[in-house]
Amino acid sequence: MINLISPELRAEIRAARTNTLLVRYISIIIVAVVFIMGVLFVSYTVLERTKASADGIVQANDVKAGIYSETKQQVDALSAKLSESKTVLDQEVRYSKVLTSLGQAMPAGTILDSLKLDDTSFAGTPLTLKVYAKTSNDAVTVQPHLQSSGIFSQVTVQSTDTSKGIDGYPVSVTLSATLTKQGIQ
Repeated sequence: MINLISPELRAEIRAARTNTLLVRYISIIIVAVVFIMGVLFVSYTVLERTKASADGIVQANDVKAGIYSETKQQVDALSAKLSESKTVLDQEVRYSKVLTSLGQAMPAGTILDSLKLDDTSFAGTPLTLKVYAKTSNDAVTVQPHLQSSGIFSQVTVQSTDTSKGIDGYPVSVTLSATLTKQGIQ
């Protein structure tokens, strides 16, 4: 087969086919770019509407929260007062309980003459107790009874006198003792 087409014409035909193919690819790319831009525009529009809706909800909630802010402040103030009250109540010392426990710890045949309780008594400062007993044997049992009661620690006898008693309780005993945490609570 003899080819009668000149080499220049053949080159132009090949160039025309290549140009046609390039035009197709360029048009496909342009359509794809337009499609992607359209999708981005629609997405942006939807996001803007969603943002506007969310801003509206936030503003509505801020208005609602503003209504309750005074109530929240009152609740916070009450909570602070309650925590202060709890602290005070936790530090409360029931003098009646200390006195009842002390009365139960006293051995038979003895009575307590004087006892001074104040804030320093509960802070570890030793107390001075004056006790009257019917007999010397009763006077000897006072110190071990108070020591083993758990109310006091470091119970020591300061003095014992058989001539300074009262009617029915001739023996006088002076003791020094420190209240324990168990005795306070």
